[in-house]
Amino acid sequence: MSTRKISLLFTFILFTVLSSVLQVSADTETNKAIVNRLFEEVFNQGNMGTADELIAPYFVRHTAGKMDAKGIEGYKELVGSLRIAFPDLKVTVEDMIGEDNMVSTRQTYTGKHQGDLQGISPTGIEAVHTGICTFRIADGKITEGWTEYDLLGLMLQLGVVEPAPDRPYTNRQGEDFLWTAPSAVTGDPGDVETNKAIVIRLTDEVANLKSPGVIDELVAADFVNHDPIWSIVTDFPEYKEWMAGFAADLSSRQTFDITIAEGDKVVSHWTYRWMDESLGKQMDMTGVDIYRLADGKIVERWSSKDFFNILPLLGHNRRTD
Repeated sequence: MSTRKISLLFTFILFTVLSSVLQVSADTETNKAIVNRLFEEVFNQGNMGTADELIAPYFVRHTAGKMDAKGIEGYKELVGSLRIAFPDLKVTVEDMIGEDNMVSTRQTYTGKHQGDLQGISPTGIEAVHTGICTFRIADGKITEGWTEYDLLGLMLQLGVVEPAPDRPYTNRQGEDFLWTAPSAVTGDPGDVETNKAIVIRLTDEVANLKSPGVIDELVAADFVNHDPIWSIVTDFPEYKEWMAGFAADLSSRQTFDITIAEGDKVVSHWTYRWMDESLGKQMDMTGVDIYRLADGKIVERWSSKDFFNILPLLGHNRRTD
């Protein structure tokens, strides 16, 4: 083959690869714009007509591992009920991560409780809670969604759940319901596949294979944890001790349901299963974490999980007075 033909072939291959990368990037940005419109126009402005444009007829949404909305009308009803309870609802998107046809967001919800909320009469309380969502998008429409949000934190603020001194997740107040300030640590962001592998190792080797010492290889000493439910776990020593507790429970196992990454961040949706010996029953909890990495280590984590729905299983019931 002549030098000219080799040069032309190389140029063609390079053009094809670059075109593919640029197309994926363009599609990801388009998908992010769709999700941004969902929060801004449907949630914040109450424009349900936009839902007709953005939601696929066969859409399904899962919250806390269970389906809670189906189709366009089902989703509009779900958002509508939330806006009835909080007419001034404001959803602030704090972060957005996209890969292929998936987009994840981390957000803060604020609003004054002025209407019925699942049978809870208006309290007039200015409430705030956090959450993480992931959406699948095809042909410009949102086809599926997964949501984990701090329902326990919301119910604590509305007085539905009674605080208990021995349970730190029920004794939160003030800024404990918010995401804490982001870390200023920076470094080489790495590549998405390597970052995914590091996050998967954290679960597979520390939580599942019961090797807590591995955490020193994977998590930075100046690590910061953002978890409104476990607001007392903020730095590396506390996080290391907390993860050692999972490793010590030989009955427990965590599995990943969805993993996506962009830049220096990895999103992992998970299911955690363990045997509660005191109750004599198997427990399941779903959640989602967002990890940020620098120089090959995890430097930051944001977490949202379904804790409200397992409270009755732990013997902590809703307030009835």
